[in-house]
Amino acid sequence: NKININGLDKTVVRFNTEDFITNCSFTYQNEFGYLHFTDSDKSIDTREILSVWYRRPKEIIIDEKLKPYSHFIKEQTDAALKGFYFSTHHESKWINPLDALYKSRLKIHQLELAKRIGFHVPDTIITNSATDLALFLNKHDQVSTKSLDYPNAKIEGQLIPLYNRIISKE
Repeated sequence: NKININGLDKTVVRFNTEDFITNCSFTYQNEFGYLHFTDSDKSIDTREILSVWYRRPKEIIIDEKLKPYSHFIKEQTDAALKGFYFSTHHESKWINPLDALYKSRLKIHQLELAKRIGFHVPDTIITNSATDLALFLNKHDQVSTKSLDYPNAKIEGQLIPLYNRIISKE
């Protein structure tokens, strides 16, 4: 590992989001956030973070005995982590700033931006109206479907990928 070879292992912290509950203690108080990692016995203060590479966060692992509260725990943890991340944006260099990353995932925003800067955007509909969808389908022999966010659906406990698909009126 190049970090260890270059002697940076004392100043670089790898934060695995899936371990947040089991491996971290987190405190935010007034103007700073503080994280302590149990496995490495390293601590960081948001005021000391110089740069961040936010990449492929994983879902937080919830202990079995807390499963009935898992939705609430995940929402609260997600809110804490986002607050922690954004509290570092002013003072540190982000390889991929979160606000830009979030905007890049918003399909409606992407369409509006593409039109505004002059891209040709195909006839598009995003709707929950069966009537509007039927009218749209009557105008086209085939359409491409795409999810608005993560391309997976959980149906009866099974993860089903819903990638871009070409469909006909039928």
